[in-house]
Amino acid sequence: MGTTLVIPPGWEAGPSQNFDLVVVPPEADIEEQYLGQVFMGFNNINSLGPDATPASALQEQLGVEPEPYVAGEVEGASGTVDDEESDLVNKVILLPYGTHNGALFIVASGLPEDMPAFDAVLDTLVLDVPQPDVAAIDAAWQSSLAAGEGLVVGDPDAPFTMVEYFSFTCGHCANYTYDVERLIALETEPGDLRVEFEVMILYGSAEELRASHTAYCAAEQGRGYSTYKALFQASSELGQDVAYSADGIQDIISQPELGLDVDAMNECIESERYAANLYQTRLRFIELGLTGTPSVLMAEGQDTPRRLMLTSGQELRGAVRIGDVRAIMDMATDEEEGQSLAEMFPVPPPEESVQAFDEDAWNEMLEEMRNPQEFDDEALNEMLESMQSSQDAAATDDDDDDDQDMRLVAAMVVGGMVLLVIGLVSLVFVSRKQTPGADLLEVEAAPAGDDDAAVAAAGDDSAPESGDSGDDSAL
Repeated sequence: MGTTLVIPPGWEAGPSQNFDLVVVPPEADIEEQYLGQVFMGFNNINSLGPDATPASALQEQLGVEPEPYVAGEVEGASGTVDDEESDLVNKVILLPYGTHNGALFIVASGLPEDMPAFDAVLDTLVLDVPQPDVAAIDAAWQSSLAAGEGLVVGDPDAPFTMVEYFSFTCGHCANYTYDVERLIALETEPGDLRVEFEVMILYGSAEELRASHTAYCAAEQGRGYSTYKALFQASSELGQDVAYSADGIQDIISQPELGLDVDAMNECIESERYAANLYQTRLRFIELGLTGTPSVLMAEGQDTPRRLMLTSGQELRGAVRIGDVRAIMDMATDEEEGQSLAEMFPVPPPEESVQAFDEDAWNEMLEEMRNPQEFDDEALNEMLESMQSSQDAAATDDDDDDDQDMRLVAAMVVGGMVLLVIGLVSLVFVSRKQTPGADLLEVEAAPAGDDDAAVAAAGDDSAPESGDSGDDSAL
């Protein structure tokens, strides 16, 4: 995050399930999930939205009266949300973060007498947000595309590779670009991580295809990554229908700062020169059993990238936090207690099969994406009846198990009430606006959300795993 703090002796700091960083005094416990505790939690918000400020975001989206707040030399705003059922005070702080109107989101929770200690810690704050060399990424994409390797940045001999499948129509992918950008600055530029960007077609719309070809064609001219950023930025501000329309694309590729040869760009886009790349990416996406974007895979050395599926069957899906990516790398390089990626994520990737580009098959695939199979209501009812029958057959009268289940439900209810304020605050600020007129707030819970694609018609009839949240499901 590029955040430096000085904490008093005995205090602890570390990541948690709900925050990128948590700071707690000696009497608190990072692992206790903040139920009635004294703590300070930090998350970054990639964008507050066009024209928003920390003060206006607090007032308009959280409904609290903002006050100026200074942490170190960073000027932002704060507001207070009182917990009516306890004596706790929840101070919410937003500080400018990054270059995209982002914010550092801080929650300080405790008794009124705890606040001065938190303020003293925040007074030591230094922000140095990791920023990559965009020109270097542009050059890397140009050379890797010319070499037939796609859109890649990083040392070919880097000890780790990360692959991201993304779509230009995926709101979570737009949000994830800022995280990946910081990851490149932290791990790729020092030579530890190679990042491969796979442009995925989810729906086959004219807008999606137009944006995808634009990125490839710009990479051909050495401005691919800059154009990729401009495409997502326009989509976030204008909505995909406007940004990726024929006129919208012309506005983007004509931006003077991109320095593109517009005539060459138009010829490249109209000829669909990189249809084969998009075709191969979708085939591999289906082959891997993926269902949504963003999807992140990792590899060690020259191994084939694998899904981040644990032995328990759980999977790190969607916008995997960069802290988790770095923790995986640290664990794999720990000589004493480390595990290889193959040990951490034992499900082997399927063997990659490269098929020659078949234009007829590609057009047929696009048509299936545009016209997914109709919903079968009768089939769903039959499946639900079958599931209910199985549950009835497996039911027991074990009172102890019933008591245990009731205690678990009660604990969940109580915990949910205590976390209401924190959840409300996180709900408001986690994600940014993607389309005009749409809900400004998108929740990106753990595991982080993805935009699930209607890939059933193309050969994958799997649905998203239960429990995923923060996705825009199209299945």
